[in-house]
Amino acid sequence: MSEDKVVEDVKTPSVDQNEKTDVVTGNDKTEDYSVPGFRFRELNEKNKSLEMKIKEMESEKKAMAEKEAEEKQEYKQLYESVKEERDRFAVDAEKFMSIETARKERLLESFPEGLRPKLEVLDSDALEQMKNEFNNKVPRVDESGGGVSSGKPLEWKKLNKEERKKHFADIMRGRN
Repeated sequence: MSEDKVVEDVKTPSVDQNEKTDVVTGNDKTEDYSVPGFRFRELNEKNKSLEMKIKEMESEKKAMAEKEAEEKQEYKQLYESVKEERDRFAVDAEKFMSIETARKERLLESFPEGLRPKLEVLDSDALEQMKNEFNNKVPRVDESGGGVSSGKPLEWKKLNKEERKKHFADIMRGRN
């Protein structure tokens, strides 16, 4: 009986395999997404190479389709595909040209009117560079003598009383 009592008194905590322990942290939603640098570079290079392969395959597929169309003499289909591609780029070209002309006009306004006809032939990048060169003026250096004397001795007779007191030591050093 005594053994039965001992067994009953000692209870071991039972741990279920399905039971999860919760760890309390400052922010429960944060997860550790850190990846070692070498692994990131490896995956990044792999991703870039796969993207390049996809682009190459797409261009090869397009070239093959064009070649087949030429062999079958389906020039109308080729013409339509090229025309569609041209129309798609035409909208972007118009937007670019309007932006470019607006920029060029804005830059030309910063130049004197006499130079504007000569500068109209330049593109906006060249105009911007010229504008920056004109606006970035070199500061002029003061050409005055500065605070350093030219080494001429001061004449005692020409100095007033305050200047004599101020320059007395310099005058005495000059005579020795």
